[in-house]
Parts: sequence; C-alpha cells; structure tokens
Amino acid sequence: MPFIGVQPASALLTSADIQDGQITTAKIADDAVGNTKLDVSADYTFTGTVKLPTGGILQTISGTFTGTTNKSGTSYSDIDSSLNLSITPKFSTSKLLYTGNIIIGTQDDVTNLVRILQNGSEIGSGASSSTRSTAHTGLNYWNLTSLSSSNYYEVFSCTIHHLTTSAIGTTSAITVKPQIKNADSSGYSMYINRSMTDSDDVWQARYVSTFTVQEISQ
Repeated sequence: MPFIGVQPASALLTSADIQDGQITTAKIADDAVGNTKLDVSADYTFTGTVKLPTGGILQTISGTFTGTTNKSGTSYSDIDSSLNLSITPKFSTSKLLYTGNIIIGTQDDVTNLVRILQNGSEIGSGASSSTRSTAHTGLNYWNLTSLSSSNYYEVFSCTIHHLTTSAIGTTSAITVKPQIKNADSSGYSMYINRSMTDSDDVWQARYVSTFTVQEISQ
C-alpha cells in the first residue's frame, strides 16, 4: 500500500496508538457502548432524549408510624405527620404508585374511612353515589351492640394500593399523605396501631402503619 514518509509497522492498532480526543462521538456506532463500559452509577448530562423502560421504579419515598393515636372527626384529617410525604418527580411523564397499610382498631357506631391526598386533592377513591361517602380503603359502619359489651379487641389492616391513571405532569415537589375520618356523626373514636380496649396484657399488641409513594417511569 502506498505511503508517505516512514512505512507503518505491520501490527494491529491498539488503544495506546490513539490520542485522547481523536475519535469523535459521530464515529462511534449506536450500539458500541454497553453497560459493561458505561458506569451506570455515575452522573451524566444528556443532550438528547433518554428513554427509560416502562414500569421502572425511579425513586421511593416511605413513611412509618409506630406510635398510637385516635381520631373521631367527621372530616378527613392527617393520621400522623410521619406518614406525610413529599416526592419531587424526575420526569413529568411518570406516574405515582401508592402502597401502604393502616392498622385500625374500631368500636360501635363508627365508619372508618381512609383516603389518599395528593397536593390537596383526593385520589384513588371509589366512585361517588348519591349521599354515600367515598374513600380508598377503610371499614364500613361498625355495629356490634348486640354483643352487650364495650370491650373491642379487634384491629384491622386497611391496605393502600393505587397507581395514578395519568402522567404527573410536573417535576415540582408533590405532597402526599393518607387521611382518616369517622363518616358517622357519633363522635366515637377510631384507634391507629392499637385496639380500642388496649389493655396491658400479653395477648394485646401494638402495630405499625406505613405509607409509600414510588415514581414509575412510562
């Protein structure tokens, strides 16, 4: 092969022969760099569109309440500040997945309702129907007067599970929390993480309530 100057050595080209900056991005094939060469734990600045797999978990924010409290109001109120969360989405196209578990001890003449509040709006509740209340989870009207007893030992696990139906539409911080109310006007209390009776006995227990929000890629 014709050449100018010193004849090149008849050896394969190695990385040591290439100076930094000599190979441009345009010269690299689209599929030439895999995750074995790209440090996926590092931070990168991309100028194009980054496509993430649908259904991937981008971040998780979670709260845990191990104490006890009681509520009796007919309007929704926070269960505990430890379950009030804030999530700042990385992408406006993402959805939010809510999961959790609220432990409720109830008594006679109480309707225990739990809802999800997202930026001040109720989400994930059942469809409204006439004068009926709406909620995401809870216990319907509780009436055990036939037992002729004021001792209530039961606790119930009220599960939270909701995926938002549409994209979040923002990358600003979103406040989310579970709230509870007694939809009956009795004024009687609902108890969180304990039974109503809650006697100091080994056969009584204390529980934990949790609330989690995850950003899901679309």
